[in-house]
Amino acid sequence: MTDAPHEPVMLEEVISWLAPRPGGTYVDCTGGFGGHTEGIRQRLDGSGRIITIDCDPAAYGYCIKRFEAYKNVVRCYNSNFVKVKEVLAAEEITSADGILVDCGVSSVQIDEPARGFSFRHAGPLDMRMDTRSSRTAETALRDLTENELADIIFLYGDERKSRRIARAVKEAWRRGEIHDTLELAETVKRSLPRGYEHGRIHPATRTFQALRIWVNDELGRLEKFLGEAVGLLRPGGRLAAISFHSLEDRMIKHTFRKTESESEGGIKVLTRKPIEPSDAEAARNPRSRSAKLRILERRAV
Repeated sequence: MTDAPHEPVMLEEVISWLAPRPGGTYVDCTGGFGGHTEGIRQRLDGSGRIITIDCDPAAYGYCIKRFEAYKNVVRCYNSNFVKVKEVLAAEEITSADGILVDCGVSSVQIDEPARGFSFRHAGPLDMRMDTRSSRTAETALRDLTENELADIIFLYGDERKSRRIARAVKEAWRRGEIHDTLELAETVKRSLPRGYEHGRIHPATRTFQALRIWVNDELGRLEKFLGEAVGLLRPGGRLAAISFHSLEDRMIKHTFRKTESESEGGIKVLTRKPIEPSDAEAARNPRSRSAKLRILERRAV
């Protein structure tokens, strides 16, 4: 099993900046289907270690099979990246030469109706990356007030019509008209003025994005992770972070700069401006277009 069902974003750039070397220790905190992990593994030339973490049982299972022949180098864990320190402790590792976090949702997750991320097909009101979690999209529709739902759609989705959408969704929910993702998407679409965002993105895109971020507490977990990860870097070690949403990128940028300013020269931000996909990659993989890569390094003593 070598061909992953999902193309890793900015693979060449990630490998170039992390610069994995034989004998080193690296952590792919959002392993997905193993694309970045495989790129790192190839550079290690059979020595060193890669710890691959993913909270999605399906992605974890895929990686276990994909790297079965490389168990001496690649170790896979079904966990959340906020628990990176605990995972490394289980491997008796206290520091790493390179750490990667990719905040994106894989195309496999988005395109699989049963996962509840898609607004183009009927699926459960789910949207969980970690299917062991109790919070789902249905939780949001059922338990959040109209104002709370509107705030989430505005903040996490950057949706100007959030109040209008939240009102329509809550009313349709109370009437028992929303049972799956397709009905939710249609409710959102009907609530918006005719032609709103026509021709650019589906009218429900931002609402679904906002619900996904809330369901998975993506920003809260990212903030906690960044604080942990910097402390796990060895001298000369690098932390690479890929974001797809302006709020994620802003959090990463500000955290990196704050960490640098407080480190008295111990931390250096290597990317004053984020690295973006090449034109060729963006054309080949349109979902990569909004990706931004930032790199931080712990200075060698």
